[in-house]
Amino acid sequence: MNDLKRSIRKLTAVTLSAAIMAGSAVPLVSYAAEPEKGTLTNCVLAAKGEIVFTENRAEINGNIFADKISVNQNAFHGKTKNRKIQINGFYNTKKADTEYIKATETSDNRQYNIEEMKNNIDGISYGKTYEKTETEEDCDINISDNLYIKDNVFLDGVSFNGSGYITAEKNLKMNINDDGKFRNYCCYYSENGDIIISGTEVMLNGIVYAPSGNVYFDVKHLTVNGSVYADNIYFSGTELTVNQSERAETFAMDPLTVNAGQDITVYKGESALLHGISNYDQANFSWSCNSEKAEIRNAGSADATAVFSEEGRYTLHLTGEYLGMSAEDDVVVTVSPSLSKIYTTDEDFAEGEFNGTIAENNSLRLAANDSPASPIIKKNNIGGSMDVSISEQVSKNKLSAPSDSVDITYSINLPDQTSDTPRHSGITGTDFVLLLDTSNSTSPVFEQIKEAA
Repeated sequence: MNDLKRSIRKLTAVTLSAAIMAGSAVPLVSYAAEPEKGTLTNCVLAAKGEIVFTENRAEINGNIFADKISVNQNAFHGKTKNRKIQINGFYNTKKADTEYIKATETSDNRQYNIEEMKNNIDGISYGKTYEKTETEEDCDINISDNLYIKDNVFLDGVSFNGSGYITAEKNLKMNINDDGKFRNYCCYYSENGDIIISGTEVMLNGIVYAPSGNVYFDVKHLTVNGSVYADNIYFSGTELTVNQSERAETFAMDPLTVNAGQDITVYKGESALLHGISNYDQANFSWSCNSEKAEIRNAGSADATAVFSEEGRYTLHLTGEYLGMSAEDDVVVTVSPSLSKIYTTDEDFAEGEFNGTIAENNSLRLAANDSPASPIIKKNNIGGSMDVSISEQVSKNKLSAPSDSVDITYSINLPDQTSDTPRHSGITGTDFVLLLDTSNSTSPVFEQIKEAA
């Protein structure tokens, strides 16, 4: 494994060299009879059992939850007034060495579930998985794709590139020689074992998580920008600082997701309305398109507008960011040609065919004809040599509303019987019948009329 250049040795036994002496515990505050459930990320330190401090000086900038908080009294012997565990927040516990603890807030009487974070980690995908690992000294590890080891693992004098998850199926042990090697944000996770971290000057950014085991720190000067969650937590050293970190909390949160919406079809010249959503209301959005023919207005907002100078298919890219997390999604906008014809007169409808729209957002647009109505007059010669014709007059050439009506008048024009030289003699008005049949239901009656005539 060329990219895994570091010292990793199979860990066959895990021991903690520093002895931790717990002092006598003084009852503090009992939990509420039925405590409410709290969010785990509300605490920087949380343990199912106990948290033990052995440092001469410790400052915890955040909240603590544990069944018991203990302080190694030997480390504070003769310095009780000046050497205390300073908690800038509340601490929920049943028992604590209150003589050595100073807190700015009282308990919030809530119960915190250490297993809560496992639901998020179980959904993580790992780019690299190792049954067992080879060993190389003092090298870099890229954890951007997340790293999983199906064994105990010992990281000795390594440094990390990128941010992600380092997960061991069993015990995870790290010996850190340089405080600058672990500055990237990571989640150090042991599924079924302990986590042991040793060194001299150590700064850890992220979360240390052992829901089925203990976490041991044997570090002279330790700074944790993030959180530690485990069955039990043991600190041994000279100086300890723990700072709450929103960036670190993201490892215990649901991953950020964004949705750019369904694909859109518009006509050339029309605007496409964009709407992005996220599972976090506080997420920041950014829209982009790699085509110069697209212009995105208000691109830094969830709601944006896109206009296009030419027809075609355009892929618009949505990026969301929140607390160092990022997510992406795309939407395709199809720009169709503008309408080729606007129908306004009868002649317009006589051209071509209309068999329906071709896309969901397409439509047929009809423009109102505001010209005044005028009568229609037609004359038809049907008598042949008898010089007989029928005149038809329609009072309007269009109807403007459903309730509008039209008058139709038919006239039979017979030849002039008074002429000295009639073209056909013996013609009278009773020889002609005008029959209007739009339903073809009067044909039998017409035959009877002809027989009677």
